Amino acid sequence: MDTHNYTGGRYIPIAELIANKSHVLEAWGNSREGYGLYLASLGDGTSQSGCWVSERFRRLRDLRQAARDHYGAGVAVPIGRNW
Repeated sequence: MDTHNYTGGRYIPIAELIANKSHVLEAWGNSREGYGLYLASLGDGTSQSGCWVSERFRRLRDLRQAARDHYGAGVAVPIGRNW
């Protein structure tokens, strides 16, 4: 998993972006093709543009556990998009 994201002319840790509530993590995918972790910016309170920050996981529960391990125990990872 990535731990940094390029924002505003400098690298900022993803955990800091999440803690500042300027970005959220979302699980994108489905059970057949797997799930990936997506970092989305919050422009007006809704998800805007973003980027992938993980490899694919077969199970949603594994993705959520990896997100908690990397970005903090309190990180919530809702389903963002099912392709």
